[in-house]
Amino acid sequence: MEEEGTKPDFGSWKLEPEDKEQQIPQAPTTKQSGISRRGFLRMAGVAGAVAVAREMGADMSPAQAQEVETNLPTDILSSEELESRYHTRIHDLSRTEFPEDYVELHLRKNISEERMFQRLEQGRTEGFDIFLINNDDINPQYLTASQREYLRTHHPTVIDGVEREIERAQEANRSEILENRDSMRSEYQTKLTQLTERTDLSDDQLHVQKQALDYQYDRYLSDTIHPQDLNEMRVRGYAPTISGSNGRPHSFLFMAVRDKPGDVTFTSGSETLTIPSSRIPTREENRDSYSPSPEQSYPDEEDFTVLDASVDNGYVVVNGLTPGFVLRHEVAHSQGIPVEEHADRAALEGITRASVHMNETGSDEKYWAVFETPEGVTITKNDQQNNSVL
Repeated sequence: MEEEGTKPDFGSWKLEPEDKEQQIPQAPTTKQSGISRRGFLRMAGVAGAVAVAREMGADMSPAQAQEVETNLPTDILSSEELESRYHTRIHDLSRTEFPEDYVELHLRKNISEERMFQRLEQGRTEGFDIFLINNDDINPQYLTASQREYLRTHHPTVIDGVEREIERAQEANRSEILENRDSMRSEYQTKLTQLTERTDLSDDQLHVQKQALDYQYDRYLSDTIHPQDLNEMRVRGYAPTISGSNGRPHSFLFMAVRDKPGDVTFTSGSETLTIPSSRIPTREENRDSYSPSPEQSYPDEEDFTVLDASVDNGYVVVNGLTPGFVLRHEVAHSQGIPVEEHADRAALEGITRASVHMNETGSDEKYWAVFETPEGVTITKNDQQNNSVL
């Protein structure tokens, strides 16, 4: 079976210490050469307990807002209806397998407006399988036992395709290191000199800042590229399509739904310094989150950083990503939109349409993807209905 696939969606990074009094010199400024999702841009943690969703607009009262975010909508499609009508199966992280940190995905009746699901209902697309991955990337080693068994039984070549996508991401990491190594070593030496010349720091403060600086630049300082260095940029979403029975396409969507550990702490004596764990920088505070949270509900375009022109590899949405956005971006690929900028804009247009519809009618029905976790219900973004076909 032939795998068509899409470009990987990499994670995102910041490199600015949270402790302002222990601030180290300016963060590295690597050249990304079209490798990352945003050049320098594109994880906020999951909110504890049942979080109150963000402001939903003047048309909805606080009581309505609380009701929406803690209860599933009444128009959720059952798994039986999804499979019988739309030939769609959701392989999520169920509360049976993950009672303390489950991530369940539900789709609403409004998916009938999406071309992808219209093609599924018409039988022009054979099937659609959505996999939520228990990790901060889609590496198949983190498939659950039931997910792996399903793929091995029904679509064994798809796992091979995901593994190739991970290998491509690792090569992208390798290329980024080699391309930036000389400039990063020079930048490191400049910052190290600036740091050691400071007279306002105690020995312990100097030591923790030196530790942090070494950590941030380590992947460029070493002559050896270590396995962990190849996992800094990660594949968050992937939407391959294969040829199914009778030549009809069968689509798959893999999406990471866990956030990477956000911080690393250095200690010397009584001094501590905590910085983001990622070692690839961004130029602005990172607002991406790949783990669903009720605070992500009912977004509009203003919740994202959107560029006027795409970065080298085609993306225009470079910060503020959530599971809902990644899902809709990948659905756009599945329904025949191969260009990254177009998939980003499809998601953004759908978000705007859903937001306007809710403000005008009071109905959130066009937010058709719903994540359910122990923290509550996250009602996410609608995607664009598009005339492109597979």
